Amino acid sequence: MLLALAGTAHGQQAFGGCWVGTLGAGANLRRAVLDAAHGTLHVMARTLSTDSLREVRRTGDSITFRVVLAQGATPFRGTVDTNGAFSGTLTREGQAHPFRFTRTGRAPDPASVLLGYWRGGLEMNGAIVLRIGLEFAPAPCGQVYVTMDSPDQGSENLPVTSLDLTGDSLRFAMDYLTGSFDGAVSADRQQITGSWTQGPGTLQLQLTRGDTTTFRRPQEPEPP
Repeated sequence: MLLALAGTAHGQQAFGGCWVGTLGAGANLRRAVLDAAHGTLHVMARTLSTDSLREVRRTGDSITFRVVLAQGATPFRGTVDTNGAFSGTLTREGQAHPFRFTRTGRAPDPASVLLGYWRGGLEMNGAIVLRIGLEFAPAPCGQVYVTMDSPDQGSENLPVTSLDLTGDSLRFAMDYLTGSFDGAVSADRQQITGSWTQGPGTLQLQLTRGDTTTFRRPQEPEPP
């Protein structure tokens, strides 16, 4: 059985364990963590939002539940396929949003070694043309939540939609910007270097560990 069943306080059946994947599509695609053991859904948007699950039901490979939001309960309907993926749709305000989750343990994501703030920029001919900041923050079920800042464009907390660190190779994407990064982390875990591709263009991106002081928002100008 792919899902561990356990009784709830209300006599309902719930499925346990941690599931990671995506919710939504296009400009609304976001990474998400479904912590079924604790009855919570965590969506990695500009902020990490947490909502409670209710009325969880499983019939064969079909699973339904509701996510309690401020505007009411939103139904999830999905199935577990032969590869162990849980996919289906979330219905919100009359529209269906696709989701897909795969089962995972609570072991830390390999990207946990990057927790903290990184700052640097996109480079052309060795000079920074656009400052960039990345924040790697802990998320439920041992996952890592990543957002990007572009202070020169006045943008903060832009969510990363996919993330993978394998050995020293780091890849992440922001699908709604048609942007992706492919590079490497230094052996001492103090530098990230690689290429940022967005649409037809590619620029070098270099980041070092730092902090957010005077980076996310420029200092207020003082009179002469």
